Amino acid sequence: MKPFDLAWRLLKAPYDVTTQAGLASEPFEGTLYSGGDVEDTPKYYTPSLERALQYALYGSATGDIPMRETSPAIRVVQDPGFDEEGLPAGSLIADSQLRNSYMQDPNKPIQGQLMSDDDLRAHIANLGTDATIGDSTGFFHSEQDRKRHIEGALQRLRDKKGSRLDLTDSEKMTGGVSTGRHDELDAMDFDDISSGWDFLEDWERSWLLANRFDELPMWVQEQYQDDVKTGEPMDLAFRLLKAPVYTDDNPPPMQQSRHYEMLPELDKMGGYMWQSEDGLARGTLRPDYFLNSLMINNFEMAGPVRGQNKSRQYLQDMIDQGHGHFGHELTGTHVTNVESHTADFWNKLVDEGMLDGAHERANIRTNLDGDQHFVYAYDKETKQPWNHELSEDYADYHGLPTDAVYDNI
Repeated sequence: MKPFDLAWRLLKAPYDVTTQAGLASEPFEGTLYSGGDVEDTPKYYTPSLERALQYALYGSATGDIPMRETSPAIRVVQDPGFDEEGLPAGSLIADSQLRNSYMQDPNKPIQGQLMSDDDLRAHIANLGTDATIGDSTGFFHSEQDRKRHIEGALQRLRDKKGSRLDLTDSEKMTGGVSTGRHDELDAMDFDDISSGWDFLEDWERSWLLANRFDELPMWVQEQYQDDVKTGEPMDLAFRLLKAPVYTDDNPPPMQQSRHYEMLPELDKMGGYMWQSEDGLARGTLRPDYFLNSLMINNFEMAGPVRGQNKSRQYLQDMIDQGHGHFGHELTGTHVTNVESHTADFWNKLVDEGMLDGAHERANIRTNLDGDQHFVYAYDKETKQPWNHELSEDYADYHGLPTDAVYDNI
């Protein structure tokens, strides 16, 4: 091969990419970045410099935990070239959960070059702190906190010395927290769990017991079945994570409280309290067996996820998990306590079929005969017949059929 041809081939070498299942994926060319501490061994690469910068400054763990105190570093990989056998030098594994994110193949690692300090400082200066990606630790902190943190990171960049880089075991076991290691535990297959159980750290075994107990080897289940029933040695947060509807005897985790305006003290609301698994949505609910309906009394999105079109998904989770908590015995779903400035939102969800009715009061409004309920908040005219079975007590009270399902007219 002529020298010029060889040089051109090396310059244009693609990345060799496989899926996490080991299947070949489409190769590509371009520049990749990995952000972290200067002492880190790169595990992930992304074509987004902004994403890599946020990982380098804040950390990539998600949840209400401290930001990582790195001496920030960006490693840059151009097209990797070919090895002696004419194959792409280095391999990547496409992350199944994050688009355009790639893990290092430990058997064929790619070698990156450190970005110069001057270039890194310039990129940090241009980054800004008003918005962050949802999968960086900075996402869960205020803009003021991020600004202070970047000031410290620039000092650590000058000193070439990081500070607080790792989470404590208790932080790793906090509900809603996710790291790369959590992802690895979630993907670990049966044989690896069985052969490596004794080599796992205490928090890793607790995480597997809390999240994948039914998938564990039988000898592990038998060894820990009594502990799992009593909640030991699992951390309380993980037991709570399995039950997103909470009560006075089983209060919700409160790590994300500073992000809420209406429900910062959810644990003091009493009754039945709900919180999403990531801690970024909260509400209260109750069963109304008289009207055969689940009642959504309060619902709030945490500050970091407002305005991102996620309210419907969080609310649907709340509805599904609420019905599940009460054994799917209730048929209807209504929202109460609707404030006037939010009425259009809730009434639209009624039109979309997510809710059977929206009400400004603390209860479902019905007509005097009891055979119809009002449909929209702050609308005194629109009513419709019940579209689900009535409880025997309610039907007897109004002299209505007890087992009828009313068709909407």
